[in-house]
Amino acid sequence: MRTPSGRLITLAVGGLLALPAVVVEIPAQAAGAFTENFESGTLPTGWRIVSGSFGQLITGRAVNHNDSRPYNREGAYHLSTLESPTQTPDDGYRGVVVSGAFTIAQPVVSMLVGGGSGANTYVAVCAYDESRPDGCGQELAVARGNSAEVMARRLLDVSAHIGERAIIKVVDDSTSGWGHITVDDIRNDLPATPGEVRVARTASRTTLTWDPAIGGGVYAVYRSTERDSGFTRLGEVSGTSFTDGETGPDTAYFYAVSSLSPGAESGKVYAYARPYADLRARGETVTYAGRNLTDTRFPVGPLGSAGIVHDGTGARPTWWIFNNLGRGGWHLEADTYQKGKLPNSFFAVRAKAAGGRPVVRALQTTGVGAFEPMKSLTQQGEYPILNYQYKDESLPVEVSTEVLNPMIPGDVKDSAIPTAIYNITVKNSGPRPAEVSVLAAQQNAVGFNGYDTIGGANNRVVAGYGDNRTVFDGRNLRMTGKQGAGGMNLAALTGGVTGTAAWTTLDALHGDLTDDGTLAGPADAVSPAANTTVDGALAATVTLQPGASKTIPVVLSWNFPDAQNFNGGPGRQYENWWTGADAVAGYVKDNLDQLVGRTRLYHDTVYDSNLPQYLLDRVTSATALLHTPTVWWAKNGFFGAREGWGCCPGMPTHVFHYAQSQAWLWPEVGQRWTQQWLDNMDAAGKIPMRFDSDATFTLDGQTGVILSAYRTYQTTDRAWLTANWPKIKSAMEYVVAQADPDRDGVLTGIHNTTLDGGETGDGSWLGSLYLAAVNASAKMAELAGDGTAKAGYDTIYASGRTKQSERFFNGEYFHEVYSTQGHSYGDGVEIDMLLGQWWSTQLGLGDIYPSADITTAAKNLFHYNFKEHFLGYDDSHQFRQYVEETDAGLQMMTWPKNPKPGNSPLYFDEVMSGFEYSAAALMLQRGLLDEGLRVVKAVSDRYDGRARTEHISAEPCSTGDGTGSPFGDDECGKWYGRTLSSWSLLTAMQGFTFDGPAQKVTFAPTWKPENHRSFFSTGAAWGTFTQKRAGVTQNDVLTLKYGTATVRTVNLELAAAGTPKHVKVYLDGRPVTATVTAEGTRLAVNLSQPVTLKAGSALRVHVVR
Repeated sequence: MRTPSGRLITLAVGGLLALPAVVVEIPAQAAGAFTENFESGTLPTGWRIVSGSFGQLITGRAVNHNDSRPYNREGAYHLSTLESPTQTPDDGYRGVVVSGAFTIAQPVVSMLVGGGSGANTYVAVCAYDESRPDGCGQELAVARGNSAEVMARRLLDVSAHIGERAIIKVVDDSTSGWGHITVDDIRNDLPATPGEVRVARTASRTTLTWDPAIGGGVYAVYRSTERDSGFTRLGEVSGTSFTDGETGPDTAYFYAVSSLSPGAESGKVYAYARPYADLRARGETVTYAGRNLTDTRFPVGPLGSAGIVHDGTGARPTWWIFNNLGRGGWHLEADTYQKGKLPNSFFAVRAKAAGGRPVVRALQTTGVGAFEPMKSLTQQGEYPILNYQYKDESLPVEVSTEVLNPMIPGDVKDSAIPTAIYNITVKNSGPRPAEVSVLAAQQNAVGFNGYDTIGGANNRVVAGYGDNRTVFDGRNLRMTGKQGAGGMNLAALTGGVTGTAAWTTLDALHGDLTDDGTLAGPADAVSPAANTTVDGALAATVTLQPGASKTIPVVLSWNFPDAQNFNGGPGRQYENWWTGADAVAGYVKDNLDQLVGRTRLYHDTVYDSNLPQYLLDRVTSATALLHTPTVWWAKNGFFGAREGWGCCPGMPTHVFHYAQSQAWLWPEVGQRWTQQWLDNMDAAGKIPMRFDSDATFTLDGQTGVILSAYRTYQTTDRAWLTANWPKIKSAMEYVVAQADPDRDGVLTGIHNTTLDGGETGDGSWLGSLYLAAVNASAKMAELAGDGTAKAGYDTIYASGRTKQSERFFNGEYFHEVYSTQGHSYGDGVEIDMLLGQWWSTQLGLGDIYPSADITTAAKNLFHYNFKEHFLGYDDSHQFRQYVEETDAGLQMMTWPKNPKPGNSPLYFDEVMSGFEYSAAALMLQRGLLDEGLRVVKAVSDRYDGRARTEHISAEPCSTGDGTGSPFGDDECGKWYGRTLSSWSLLTAMQGFTFDGPAQKVTFAPTWKPENHRSFFSTGAAWGTFTQKRAGVTQNDVLTLKYGTATVRTVNLELAAAGTPKHVKVYLDGRPVTATVTAEGTRLAVNLSQPVTLKAGSALRVHVVR
């Protein structure tokens, strides 16, 4: 990122790295003052090596050693103590290099610094002492690298020494890893730049604030609507804030701030102000159009088995129904995302107004042979329902398609049907009657492996084809292939259907449809040659009067047995319910209204809410991954998964314990996951981090399993807990023995984690998870009648709460006690610093640490780690890139107080939505709505349907082939498992917890408690919760839409503390006897007898304070 007026570099103020980097434009060098950029290609005049030796000290090496990115230096050369004469990396060099003496003219010496962050690799500004061999008297200021090849701009404060003589000293006294230093563009010719510029927007103004420059002064403020040019100076201010009252709410702006001194101007610090958004507005269904259709991949298929992807053109570019989970080992093959293409399978429409000519169009914006494309379309998706609205002025009718797979929370069978339902609606908006035919063309793909390329004449030839047969029976195309290969069934569930079991060419099919809207051809067709299949088609014809409309259901069903999964056993769960594709099609036909009706009811109930649209979309969209190759539900019941589609098999505990959606939508699935982990435990109590591939103990993963077990109890029954308590206890005792042998509640040792490295346990991230698991184990021990275990866990919990709080809370946030062993983030701000608290709140286990400290820490997590933009990130990040520079997001770690440790955890500068969801939910749980919603909106803005590939990491263990789809978040692979944490956003907003065996439900909304409306699910039942307050009254209503729920206790949050004057309870309008207990603002309503709510029931609690 460069401008004609200078260069843009990364700034880390005061030697502290706080990504996303502040981006600074450095003007051309001023005459007379000290500068050095090593552009001679040799050690500059006046510089000398005073000890040791080096290889290629002034190097022209152009790219990093660890990746292919160019060194972000200034010019063609920089100083490096790493390079050998052949430009191979060698940390074995040691020595000291110094500059000639110069006079300090400005308050700061700025420089680009990279390499090691250890004590023995650094650059110093020294007071010049000619009596010393190296000329260095006192070291006035020091800068180090970041244990990264990326060079960051460091500002060294020498404001107290202006006018004094000084030298630059480069020290490399290390031969260990990162035992080197890189330096470039050293300058003392400009005023100090301001600190990071922060932006706040309202509908009418933009406010900028920044940290003062070293030495203070006057600041100039600039604005442009372009990133690299067009900046206009808005004014000069002596303070550290500026309000721009001339901004339009829908326009994005770039700002720049510089500091001024007589005759000189510092580099400009840049910031980005995105268009204003009201975080608390309800919003409406998102319509994707234009460039926001370039990545809207929407998977449709059965729960636990991959289906079919639908994209922004209306086409189906990827078919996973053939059990093609991906080839490769730990990482899938790089071309995985280009596989699964099935030709000659599309929808089209023919429309002819009375007295007019027929018009034929493919129902997509890419043509299919003779079938011309639609001019345009828009797409709306709220999982599990996708809608296309096609636009083409040449058609005399309007056409739209609704796409879905039955998805009914609480019903695993009807959610796991291998089928895709297309409700194609045609409406005659013209003045004359119109004849309309809807075409569905389908290749008989039985035998296709989902990987090879189908080619040959008319795209029907591939290995695996050859024994294909398609039969048209008047409404269905029944497709079979080689014995045992499975089958497909295409059905038009309406009248007026014609069809052909085989058509010859696309031209011929187009001509046949154009002729009269019907199809002619054989009713029975078989493969005409080896490795060759047949393509069939259906056409449903209707006549519409002006203003009339008709919906034509088209159903594609399949059944492909004997899938070879990565682990857990072969086959698909759906094979246990349906013997073949025809059986699936028959089931769907017989139950179509109920299947579609209940799917729509779920969708409509979720969105019948006053929660923001963008939050609801993130909650529902994550569940799409349960219909992709990320997961597989084997015939024997094993429910397996990769971390994401692209990488890392074995369903690791350290990733999937974040997942919440599956447990609250289908408790059977949540129970299976927990049971599988417990059953995989070894005799010592260790739960391997992965099935069948890695038996390593992960502390976060195993404590997460224990917490999942308590959630499984809450969503199932006490019998499950009783049967599994010995395993749960064994798992908990293993954690205690490994990490807290003295049972004082403070962890010791180094432990593997989700960040792929050994992490010290002496911090709140792992510590809070441990205490949450200990507390959950105490509750489960009590329920299981194990009083001894309960007492022991209670003791650990009580001790740990006090000791950890005192040890880890620094007044602003919870941190880690730095360790030189393994990985350690020390006093950094880590995104999961309170992950155990996130879990504890969801399970109704209360606050682990002092409540006020938790809230303060959550607020400061946002303050330090949330970035409104990432300008400069393309060239400065160390790990994978998931954001564009104008995106916002919550970064994994920052170090606001001290430099980043050299042994910091991996991925520290990444931005990953699965972590962001749980952190945002923590903020929402604490009532920090502005902070939590801003994080969720940032994620929503990144997944906006626009394909993002430039600079984005695109490998199997990142985004695969790019990012941007609203219906699948990326991390280490697409449709990543951790993103099922987004369900906690919903429960945080409504303050929901549920204990099924105790028949207890709790609501304490943080979102609009005076007028709240949201979807809730107990797993077996779901519906709508509302809360309204008016004066001294409060009405809370649970309206059930599906399933049954037995309730005896309802816990609520009141507007003020105290015992209410009266509380009345009604079930479907009939009074219910109850007693109440008030504690502070919490109200427990205990019914005299449990009540069972059924679909249509409403339980209302009326409170008068």
